[in-house]
Amino acid sequence: MDVFDAVGMRKSTRGFKPDQIPVSVLKDILETALWTPSWGNTQPWEIYVAGGKTADQIRTGLAAKLLGDEPKCPDLKMPETWPEEHTRRYMNVAKDLFGAMGVARDDADQRQAHYVNMFQGFGAPVFIYVGIHQDLGHYSIMDCGALLQTICLLAQSRGVSSCILAALCRYPEVVRAFLPIPEDHRIVMAVALGYEAAEAPANRFRSSREPADKGIRWSID
Repeated sequence: MDVFDAVGMRKSTRGFKPDQIPVSVLKDILETALWTPSWGNTQPWEIYVAGGKTADQIRTGLAAKLLGDEPKCPDLKMPETWPEEHTRRYMNVAKDLFGAMGVARDDADQRQAHYVNMFQGFGAPVFIYVGIHQDLGHYSIMDCGALLQTICLLAQSRGVSSCILAALCRYPEVVRAFLPIPEDHRIVMAVALGYEAAEAPANRFRSSREPADKGIRWSID
């Protein structure tokens, strides 16, 4: 698959089949993703792969914490405010997603069910966690973002769908109970991988993008 096609086709998948991804495909994706560029070639990332029973234990533990209304304490602080324009986009994506799912604004039960599903990785068979040493800073976090994007695009090229999910990182003590992530490392982000369940209502939705002339400033005269 051409890289332009992969970028154009890839979306956040919010409903996965239970089918397992062959280990050979996962190795192909992740070993190739290690060629992602990083600042000074520091390659700051640590990658942890959870599948099978391990992924099930993590999803069960995260959902239990959420349903128990336990305080969330991710290793990287979640943003709490944005400028007005970014807030508008954030609110619109939630509104449009729930609209595609047929969930009314006042349907608290269905909205909660969606959030529980999100903390379970939407049923994806594999979770990929990316961490860095606690002494590393913003540049290394940016490098991890590049790595995650590379993983998603390589997965798309192999017919594997993805969803980058902060929800999988909100209770790091659950994740560390099942993955060998040291206490002196921060969990940066996770991505759920699997095969798309086309019948899932949430998969009818894809977020929009601003027009190119709004986000790109040309000065090439």
